[in-house]
Amino acid sequence: MSIKLPLKMAPPLKHLSKFGAAPLVVIGSPKNREERVTPMTIATYCSLDFSRNGAISKELNDSAATEASSETIVLSDHLGARPANLTPEMANWFDSYVRQERTGALDEVERQLAQVDSKAHGGGVFLERELWKARQAELSEKRDAERAEREARQRDYEALEAQRAEVEKLSIRYEQKRNRYNREPVIPNKILYFLALIVLGITDMALNWEHVYDAKIGSPIKSFGISFGIAVGIAVSGHLIGTTLRQAKARFNRANDDLDIWAGWQMFSLAGVLVSTALAAVFWIRAEYFSIAREEIILLGGELPSFYGTIVGSMLTNAIVWVVGAALAFLMHDADPGFPEAKIKLTAAEEKLGSLHRMLNKHLNRRFEQAAAKLKEAVTAAQGREASLAQVAAQNEARRMIERIKAQDAHVLAALARYRSTLVGKTSPESHVFIQPSLLASEPRKQLTPAEYNAIGLELPYA
Repeated sequence: MSIKLPLKMAPPLKHLSKFGAAPLVVIGSPKNREERVTPMTIATYCSLDFSRNGAISKELNDSAATEASSETIVLSDHLGARPANLTPEMANWFDSYVRQERTGALDEVERQLAQVDSKAHGGGVFLERELWKARQAELSEKRDAERAEREARQRDYEALEAQRAEVEKLSIRYEQKRNRYNREPVIPNKILYFLALIVLGITDMALNWEHVYDAKIGSPIKSFGISFGIAVGIAVSGHLIGTTLRQAKARFNRANDDLDIWAGWQMFSLAGVLVSTALAAVFWIRAEYFSIAREEIILLGGELPSFYGTIVGSMLTNAIVWVVGAALAFLMHDADPGFPEAKIKLTAAEEKLGSLHRMLNKHLNRRFEQAAAKLKEAVTAAQGREASLAQVAAQNEARRMIERIKAQDAHVLAALARYRSTLVGKTSPESHVFIQPSLLASEPRKQLTPAEYNAIGLELPYA
């Protein structure tokens, strides 16, 4: 004889979410379960402790050392239910301890707004959520338009990506030199520098033309040509010698390529040849003049001019002009020729990238304008609708609920800001970089220093 015992039902299982989330009650057998979830509320969200010494904040702060061990930290995107510009640890913390509870609180506001008579007032307005959704829709529409345009103009976008890679390469080279010297490069104003050399050349021509003419070497035109050649030789030689002396340490460094060192010696040698030739021509001209003057004195009588005053003095005057030109070149050039060159190349590459952006944006401007117009229209409509409900009790109660949520949001943002400050304190601009995603694919991602990242404002979404 068998005895049948009654089957005893197991008690309901309660699963609590971390730090005060509402319980999940599971009823029934494993094969046929009925799950009943108690909705998250504003009270649930506001009961969470985000204070400095609270367990939730401590959980986040303890991960700072781990995250600081990564030299490159990619921030969260502008599109989505997470706040933008969060580090991976901040985003995981937000998902674990804030997102679900806060979404439940926002949904409670929606339930309150559902009590607004839709026939009489057209329904309640959750202004913050509607504005957030409108901005997200604008960004999403812009990205969709850009994606479609990229597929239609693939080659142009490939050129854009190639130019962006070139800019990044040149930027790295330039930043390395700027960090090494801890200054900006010395880049002479080409127009002013050229004018200064012209003034020196004219000064030298004025000194020599009369001497050439007095030496009866040829016609005034020939005299002009000779004095012009001497002036060019003096000016170009001063430029070369001044630049070479200024950049001697960089140009003749043994770590350089032999061809680069040889180029430096070529500049130095050419400067020597030019100034020697110019001064030799001055010596010859003044010697011819002295010879003519001596013959005239012998025939007509009179005092013979000084040899040193006539020849050596003229050569010294030209040498002074040459020294002034060399000093000007020395002062107006950078000690490292590659430093200003890196800056000039980077600037040119950035201008070309900007030109490509403008060309591609011409085809996107209309779609972007439409998206912006939709956003403006949505914002205006939402603000107008909310203003029209100023005397509706259910709407005003929802507004008070939103203010409670915002008060707790301030504690969440404070916890994130404290963590970010701690993280930044464990990083350095020399070894760490924060990558901020661009709003659009055609725009470059920003590389932020720790200080720049710490200055970015954070906002919570209304997903």
